[in-house]
Amino acid sequence: MALVLIVDDSALERKLAASLLAKGNRFEVCLAEDGKQALRMMERRLPDIVVADLVMPNVNGLELVTYIQERFARVPVILMTAHGSEDIAVAALENGASSYVPKSRLAERLLETVDRVLARSRAERNRERLIQCVGKLDATFYLENDVSLVPPLVDYLQATISAIGIGSEAERLRVGIALEEAIYNAMLHGNL
Repeated sequence: MALVLIVDDSALERKLAASLLAKGNRFEVCLAEDGKQALRMMERRLPDIVVADLVMPNVNGLELVTYIQERFARVPVILMTAHGSEDIAVAALENGASSYVPKSRLAERLLETVDRVLARSRAERNRERLIQCVGKLDATFYLENDVSLVPPLVDYLQATISAIGIGSEAERLRVGIALEEAIYNAMLHGNL
């Protein structure tokens, strides 16, 4: 059973979100009234996901996302936003939040959003575990002279070396550019 930490300074909003997630007994829910309390709770027991209000005293939703990204990077955060704060929600997504749900649509979207984010989070953790099991990786690609396949191939190769943990981001970028140039060169000059 996944543990969901709901963080909202409004007791009514916390209880509403908790009741929406309690349906079906699929989640264990714990509640925090602000970001500071949430972080203290996370030190004791790490939730699988955090659902937090954007506007709170002490530590607001944006600050909470930043703290969680720094200290508990594997825990996804969904922000709940009141009407008119969608621009701030987009900024939160850019800073590491996994998703957001407008409070006006909480009843219809919270459960599906939590399910979707948890599924993606589990898939990513399983992929990371799988990559640690790689002994040898061998792949052959037959692109013929289809240059439209070069960018997705380079993306795939960069993602693979990133997942294995080879090099820094800057080094992987340089490798990607070099691969792209080499493949284009081979297609345009070597295959004709």
